[in-house]
Amino acid sequence: MGKDFISMEDVEGLPPKDAEAEKKGIPWDADDEVEEKITVFVYGSLMKGFGNSLLLANSKFIGTATTSKRYRMVSFGNYPAVCKCIKPMTDLPSAQVTRRSIYRPVIGEVFEVTLATLARLDALEGNGSFYKREVVPLEGSVSKGWMYILMHPETKASLVAVNSERKYSWRSEVVNQRLQQLKRKHDAKRKESSSPTQTKEEIQT
Repeated sequence: MGKDFISMEDVEGLPPKDAEAEKKGIPWDADDEVEEKITVFVYGSLMKGFGNSLLLANSKFIGTATTSKRYRMVSFGNYPAVCKCIKPMTDLPSAQVTRRSIYRPVIGEVFEVTLATLARLDALEGNGSFYKREVVPLEGSVSKGWMYILMHPETKASLVAVNSERKYSWRSEVVNQRLQQLKRKHDAKRKESSSPTQTKEEIQT
């Protein structure tokens, strides 16, 4: 296996086989199939079982991991984002915005990907415009990996609740959302069934 991490210059543009690429240790064959493997840490829609996981269908799953550093996770509805800034979200009450309460480790999954797959992930995540890909220290299956971090944390989004371990887990968040939806439906049906119904005679009178 080659090196675990590469620079942005190695990835941008996916250059054809040339002497410069070979100097950087990036192997290219005639079909532009990249043998180089890169470790990526994902925490949202790219995880197994979620909507964008197909992009990693042919990548090797290494295992689960947790960030060594603390971040803030927010939800945009169908997907989350993490940010490392201290500036509070504009839609959060000031009482909730403290570094101690909203900065927590993030749970996710680790995959080993090729340069070609990494380029597809960059395109999906808007690397350099919406997210910024950075190498972060991890605890678990690997010691470090690339992670996508929100570039504009002042964007309005809702704060994700931490799990029972006081960590951010998008999988737990989605499960909780579904349970809440089921509870609301159950409560609505229960309320409907318990409400008095009018007989035909009552309606006529």
